[in-house]
Amino acid sequence: MKWMELRITYEGPDPDTAMDLISDIFADIGRPGVVQETPENEPGTDWAGDAPPRSRDRAVIGYLPENDQLPDAISALSEKLAFLEKRCHIRSRVTRRLMDEEDWAESWKSHFHPFRIGDRIVVKPSWRLYDPLPDDLIIEIDPGMAFGTGTHATTAMCIRLMEKHLRSGDRFLDIGCGSGILMLAAEKLGAADMTGVDTDPVAVSVSMENMIRNRIDRGKFHVFSGELTAGVTGRFGLVCANIRTRVICDLLGVIPPVLAPGGILICSGISTRGRDEILTQMQIRGFDLIDELIETDWVALAARASGP
Repeated sequence: MKWMELRITYEGPDPDTAMDLISDIFADIGRPGVVQETPENEPGTDWAGDAPPRSRDRAVIGYLPENDQLPDAISALSEKLAFLEKRCHIRSRVTRRLMDEEDWAESWKSHFHPFRIGDRIVVKPSWRLYDPLPDDLIIEIDPGMAFGTGTHATTAMCIRLMEKHLRSGDRFLDIGCGSGILMLAAEKLGAADMTGVDTDPVAVSVSMENMIRNRIDRGKFHVFSGELTAGVTGRFGLVCANIRTRVICDLLGVIPPVLAPGGILICSGISTRGRDEILTQMQIRGFDLIDELIETDWVALAARASGP
């Protein structure tokens, strides 16, 4: 198979928001795995001898398979970029490059390096060197084209809230588990066991592979394909849902039966425009807001179940 690399360099009034909006375009056309480059990125002192080069431009890089859907996907991307320029004054330029499977794999890998999320979690691909600090908790994920590696603000905010609110011994549930990164973070932070559910069977397979790669005891986790809480048994001290605003609204109606008394729900993937709607639904469903993070146009909320 051949792949089309699309490198989108951009300028706009708010560069961070522009990066998220362009990344969301790839998600909208079914390819959420992207590379984000910024000139501000500086390698840390704990990167051993494997630090990345500094990018000259701001760019979002995505990869599309060369198949019958490629022309429609490129057309949709072009239309959405034109919309961003008209409505948000985000100017962009697209550079295309067709590559073989082997070249695609090496190009994809070259973009990924260890990075820190929160105070203790460090995510690294298997082929990179990293000298951990004494309290670091290492998650090893080899990036794929379809599932999260923690670089997006919504995932990072989830992990930062988990660092604050996950108690050692909690049972953990991830709704929309994707790559399994939140399950891995929960295990590193002391969860007793982890359950993940996703509508995509491929995501379930990827999550299981990543759990095994990180040498998580097979008896500590369960991953399956399903809708929201359908098929989930038992109650959990902490539940995470890093999904779209409209899906979180649906989730709030079915989540109470799977939350332990006093359990905490962390919701991310919420746009700033959807924040008030989620807070209203939380109040209706008997949740008390206990924490909130905001980054660019994204919001993450932590709420405690206040009802019986």
